[in-house]
Amino acid sequence: MTAAGQPTAVAAAAGPAPARPHRELSIVEAFRSRLSGSVGPIDPADLHPRDARSDAALEAAWRRTGRRAGLETFAATVFSALRGAYDDKYGRWDEVNDLRDLYPTTWSAPIRDRLPRVGVRSALGVGVNDAREVRMLVPDPRVELHLVDVSTRALSAAGTHLHDYDAVRCTNSTFEGWDGPAGAFDLFFALRTVNSTSVDVGEFVRKSRRMVRPGGTLVYSVPNGYVCDEAPGGEVHGMYDPDSGRFDEQRPTALADQVRRILVASGCERPEVVAGPAEIFVLAQASSEEGTAP
Repeated sequence: MTAAGQPTAVAAAAGPAPARPHRELSIVEAFRSRLSGSVGPIDPADLHPRDARSDAALEAAWRRTGRRAGLETFAATVFSALRGAYDDKYGRWDEVNDLRDLYPTTWSAPIRDRLPRVGVRSALGVGVNDAREVRMLVPDPRVELHLVDVSTRALSAAGTHLHDYDAVRCTNSTFEGWDGPAGAFDLFFALRTVNSTSVDVGEFVRKSRRMVRPGGTLVYSVPNGYVCDEAPGGEVHGMYDPDSGRFDEQRPTALADQVRRILVASGCERPEVVAGPAEIFVLAQASSEEGTAP
């Protein structure tokens, strides 16, 4: 479905900006909080955001939790909780923690010259936040854009930011659950998405490869830090690990390498991992033959 609407403007407060300590809104906690009392006798702790990533995952969760409600009702309730959690966390540009706020003109510099500038007729973006980065990735407003995001608020903001693009199609869905046309896109991009709590990295990357035409380009990124005024230099590098509840300095590098390995196994060529000041990028080109990823 296509999201529409206007974001609410927030006036800037006068005086010096307050300190910005690191904070992390947990998708798991927000998801389970929204489920509380809405799935009957099922304990929300028995469900994880990844359970809502696709119809198959929802059905498996429904069976695992005892089929205590109809599958259709269960699936709608669980996906609604996931959508609400992502609306809370990603429905606006996060100027509190987003490290790109410190590098507004240079955060994407490492990949600008590596992106295709000609021959791109259609592009698919997943997890688009409010789409400010789309103009860097797809500067030609004539390109047919397909944007997929769990957050309806993010899609609404994307429609506003891309008002001058000729063809923007927004779909409120998880990528794994999206029934899009395989082999239809010249460019696929998912910035700061494979690290999301609800994503199965292998499933996500393999599907993205299938969406791209032979010779097409795939671009991913993993955030590599946060704004934190309490830290030296006003920033910390690493990533919050939702499973351990700790800050892991090595997790971004490990996740980027996992994406690279899956792309290679899926038949992609020229895989490249490029570090920027705010995130680690992974780029590859789809070959004519598809491999078998682990």
